[in-house]
Amino acid sequence: MGSYPAAYQPGANATFAADRDLYGRIGNASPDQRIQVESFIIPPRSGQAWEVPAGSVCRIIAVDGPQVGDLNVWHRHNPRERMWASRTRQLQRAHVSTYDRIWSTLPYLRPLLTITGDSLDGYGPDEHGGRVHDLLGTRCDPYVNRLLTGEDFDFHCHSNLTRAVLPYGLTELDVHDVLNVFQCTGLNDEDRYFMKASPARRGDFLEFFAEVDLLCALSTCPGGDLSIPLWGPEAGDPIEVCRPLGIEVHRLDPALLDGWTPPEPALYRNMHGLTLLSVAQSQGDDSWWVRDSPTTSAPAGPLDTAATDFHRTLPGYQPTPLQDLPELAEKYGIGRLWAKVESTRLGMPSFKMLGASWACCRALADRVGAPPIPDELRPRVTGRFTLVAATDGNHGHAVARTARWLGVACRIYLPESIGAERSAAIKEEGADVIVVPGSYDDAIALAATQENDNTLVISDTAWPGYEQVPRTVIDGYATLFGEIEAQLPDGELPDLVIVQVGVGALATAVARWLSRLPGRRPRLLAVEPTEAACLLRSLRAGAPTEAPAPHRSGMDGLNCGNVSPIAWPTLAAGIDAALVVDDAAGAAAVASLHSAGVSTEMTGAAGIAGLDRLTSDETLDLLRRHLDVSANTRVLALVTEGATAGPRQSR
Repeated sequence: MGSYPAAYQPGANATFAADRDLYGRIGNASPDQRIQVESFIIPPRSGQAWEVPAGSVCRIIAVDGPQVGDLNVWHRHNPRERMWASRTRQLQRAHVSTYDRIWSTLPYLRPLLTITGDSLDGYGPDEHGGRVHDLLGTRCDPYVNRLLTGEDFDFHCHSNLTRAVLPYGLTELDVHDVLNVFQCTGLNDEDRYFMKASPARRGDFLEFFAEVDLLCALSTCPGGDLSIPLWGPEAGDPIEVCRPLGIEVHRLDPALLDGWTPPEPALYRNMHGLTLLSVAQSQGDDSWWVRDSPTTSAPAGPLDTAATDFHRTLPGYQPTPLQDLPELAEKYGIGRLWAKVESTRLGMPSFKMLGASWACCRALADRVGAPPIPDELRPRVTGRFTLVAATDGNHGHAVARTARWLGVACRIYLPESIGAERSAAIKEEGADVIVVPGSYDDAIALAATQENDNTLVISDTAWPGYEQVPRTVIDGYATLFGEIEAQLPDGELPDLVIVQVGVGALATAVARWLSRLPGRRPRLLAVEPTEAACLLRSLRAGAPTEAPAPHRSGMDGLNCGNVSPIAWPTLAAGIDAALVVDDAAGAAAVASLHSAGVSTEMTGAAGIAGLDRLTSDETLDLLRRHLDVSANTRVLALVTEGATAGPRQSR
């Protein structure tokens, strides 16, 4: 083996190497610093998938002697981000062990996991140059088996992994190159890949730390310990050397995680020298934007149906109405107008309860190692924790309501522009209210500093090192779209969906939903207030761009200066067009909806305000043509809140 220098070497400013003090502390944690939350056995020649929450460790164990396992790893909430074996070979090495990291695919390129324990650490190279835990080869599969033998076999690792991930909405196309756990491999003198008998013994293990929420799948290789060749002149059926593998997942004492933050995706702005130049820009009009070629998909995985199952167990759950508004459809010159009306949702006048309740319960459940079921969670958390949020109204109110359900304290940060009525409503839930000088973004900045062992920040926007909870909020909104699918007339889908945008969490959930629909994807139009058009500015710039304060719109829930970092990739790929509306348009939309029997405030009516401008503004003829708006167009708008008792009560 030569000693020529590796190609992928870090420069002076690189930070990709694992912190050995941190991961050594995690790997050497005492039994009382770990809580086992899951344990199971994967039988021989089978596969199983499971979740590993961020900040937890997972151990793969040779429970009955040597056995090779083929491991796949995905980001739990976005399966397009998955393990990238070849890049990991380049950044780490071809056989991995303690302190090595498994990296994710582009455009994310961050560590999904860090290896914290390996009982075979130090093995190799042996007399044949063999080492263990390899990324050189990939999984065995029925296609190559047919190629080499002319026979079919249904229990190769590729097939085992395919069956394992089906319950998570994934398919054969999601199965990817593997980490071969306990497998001993190398390259022979002809530079060809070899596999030899695994050196693992009963009790040997490989343990890793989850840097983000993970979905893992492992196949117990049909070759067993690989002491019997699968192919070639000496091939035989290795069933006698096939054994099970064990899986354990442990939650860690929070003290062990001091200094750890979940890794951010790569900071490259991912435009590849391109710009999102729109027709609007070529016309010199900065009040709208349209993609020259409408998108066909959004870079997001399936919506998490666990949130819907959770919501259905909550007292008072029932689907909100999808109302057909023929009078307004005629007014705007379109074929049909549906409005999903979120005026009463789980006792709150807004859809925000969907994301807040799910995120609060998931965050607390992860903290104490319990299922996110209120009745089971309540005795574990009552009196022990404080939930914190920043809000312009509805998100914070929903967090406060959930905190009251669970018997935990709550502290809500409000920008100074918020009305007294909203502050009073939050206080009635038993929460402490802190008024912050400045904007909503200033309130977010202060709330972000409050996280500690007993205080959990529940935000619907993200920032560096804080992604898990905002992603869970977005997952919570999946319930809304499952209801819409059930409520739409048989065989009908909208041609155009209009969504109002604040930080972009709801719009991200919409884009993900649309990417799952069969046939031609409905077009997606984003609407923002003129003074807080952070998404429009970002789309025009081709990168996240702030809308500077002050944000004084009466559409309070949309008065946000920055798109959430986790929303931007999906919105940059999934939004077909964007436009702004002023408060006069918002007020007119409220009146129009009221005439149709729908009561709301300006934030809730923003989508209708956008539809009004889209269909009536003579300067938007190009936009209408690009969105194919006609007298036959079927439009879906989201009325995101009901009427409230006073002004400035939307977010």
